[in-house]
Amino acid sequence: MSQGLKLFILGAGCSVACGYPLGIGIPNAMKAFVETLDPATSPKLIRCFKDTLEQFGRAELVDTFDTFLQQVDESRRLDNAEKAKIRLDARIAVSVLFLSKEKEAQATGMKSYREFLSDVFPGSGDFWTHRDSPNRVLTFNYDRLFEIAFFHRFGEGFRNYGLYGGVVLNSGLDHVYDKELRFSDAFSFLKLHGSVAFAALDEFNDLRHRHSEDVTAPFIADDSAFDLLAGNKGHNLWQPLIVFPHERHGILGGRRKGVEERYTRAVWTEAERLMARAEEIRIIGYSFAGIDRGPFLELLGQAKSCKRFVVQNPEATDICQRIGLYHSEWKGKLEPANLKF
Repeated sequence: MSQGLKLFILGAGCSVACGYPLGIGIPNAMKAFVETLDPATSPKLIRCFKDTLEQFGRAELVDTFDTFLQQVDESRRLDNAEKAKIRLDARIAVSVLFLSKEKEAQATGMKSYREFLSDVFPGSGDFWTHRDSPNRVLTFNYDRLFEIAFFHRFGEGFRNYGLYGGVVLNSGLDHVYDKELRFSDAFSFLKLHGSVAFAALDEFNDLRHRHSEDVTAPFIADDSAFDLLAGNKGHNLWQPLIVFPHERHGILGGRRKGVEERYTRAVWTEAERLMARAEEIRIIGYSFAGIDRGPFLELLGQAKSCKRFVVQNPEATDICQRIGLYHSEWKGKLEPANLKF
């Protein structure tokens, strides 16, 4: 579609009602979760969580998990190998924590996500009816709640096409062309910070991606999950494809390399392309706080064709005033909706 493009942008506040923590609550959620693990089946996983929490406890003046990891990368007391281990442990811990919450989330009924899908895909019909919709979704969230709600709404009719490939969610990852990131001009769902279901491998300087498409399979938190996420099965070192905010800043600024670099560049380039075409943008459950604010405002600066900005958040009025400090040209277009997701 060349006209009428509408972008929905999701932040962490969208997943709170389903039992997921905000960035400030991740360490406490990890502390509670590690106590539920069985030492007989999960000794490596328990050590991963405890090492992560120990490092978080050593950090100074950090209020979120993201700022903790930024401090780790900027530390002068840690060498590169120590930093790499802390980052990998953090990715594994976040992945296991979030994947383990999916059963609980589905038990809530996920009403907010089901309602959201009705906004993105209004009316009835199967997914093929909506594939050429002018709506697009960008998310900062690592979780798979959108995908789970999508699966429950549209069933299994798309399974043979690859969930994240260009035919269905159009997220850039294809289950056949795993060395490339491709996007079509149909509906798309971009995961700006990666996902607990994605992994990447740097194989002789040739980056490959893989992803889990079965969003309803039960997840078992034990050392088999740890071995899979840590790349301990087989000879290849796959790593969870979660991109923490400070890592994204470094990648896009040309200061950082790694297995997540190609993914990040491709997805954010596509996000900029969509932003430039959007005539309406709805930002939901995103607070514009801390480490993400500057880069996200730069991304929004690409929205030259946008006629309407809607901010949906319990503190939307304050957020709109804050945005207006950076983009005074948007003041007449900003609409606060002081509502939860």
